[in-house]
Amino acid sequence: QALIYALDRESIVKDIMLGQATIINSCFFGWKWDNGEPDGLNPYAFSPDKAKSLLSEANWDPNTKISSHYIPGDPLQDTLLNIFVQQWKDVGINVELQSVDVPDYTNRLVSAAKDGKTGDFQLVIGSGGVMGQDPNVTTKYITTAAATPVGSNYNHYSNPQVDDLMVQGRATNDLAKRKEIYTQIAKIVNDDAVWVFLWRLNSIYGVNKRVQNFKAPGHPGRVISSAHKWWVAQ
Repeated sequence: QALIYALDRESIVKDIMLGQATIINSCFFGWKWDNGEPDGLNPYAFSPDKAKSLLSEANWDPNTKISSHYIPGDPLQDTLLNIFVQQWKDVGINVELQSVDVPDYTNRLVSAAKDGKTGDFQLVIGSGGVMGQDPNVTTKYITTAAATPVGSNYNHYSNPQVDDLMVQGRATNDLAKRKEIYTQIAKIVNDDAVWVFLWRLNSIYGVNKRVQNFKAPGHPGRVISSAHKWWVAQ
C-alpha cells in the first residue's frame, strides 16, 4: 500500500502520459459487460504522508535496498521507472534499478520459482493481460494454484477467500451474481495491494479516411482481428 500511496499517478498520467491512460486500483477492469472498474475500491490517492505512516507502522528500515529488475529500451518505461524510484525514495523506500535481458527476466520470474517459493526477484514492472474479456481470466494471476512456474501468479499471492470466490464466479451464468462476486474479489485484491496498481493505457490508432467500418480493438496486438469487416471507399 505504501508503494502505491507514494506514487503521484494522477500527475504522471497527466504530464507524462498526456492523459492517455486511466488509473486503476485492482486487476479487474474493462470487463466485457462493463468498461469501468468496480465501485467501492480504495483509490490510493497520492499521499506521501500516508505512505510514511504505513512504513512507520511496519517498522520499515529506510536503509533497506530493494532491487527492481526491468528490460531496458522503452523510453517511456525508462522515464517512468526513474520517476517511481525518486517518489519512493521521497518516502524512505530505496529502490535500485537493475536492467536485464528477456531470457534473464523470464528466468527470474518463472523458471527460478520452485519448491513453493517465488522466483529470483523483489520488484519488477509488468504489463499486459487480456483486455475486455471475462474477469475469470484473472484466475491465472491471483489464485494460489496459479503460482509460478505453473501459472502467472509471479508474487505467489495466496488468499483462500479469493480462490473460493473465483470458483463461484465461473460457476454461475447469472450476470448480476457474477458481477457481485468479482466486485467482492476486486475489493479484497485492492485492499491486499496485490500489485503496485498503475493504469491502463489507451490504444491509439491512425486510419486512412478511405478505410470504412474500422473499429479499434482493446489490444494493439489485435488490430487486424476485424479486418474481414473493413472495406476501402473509392
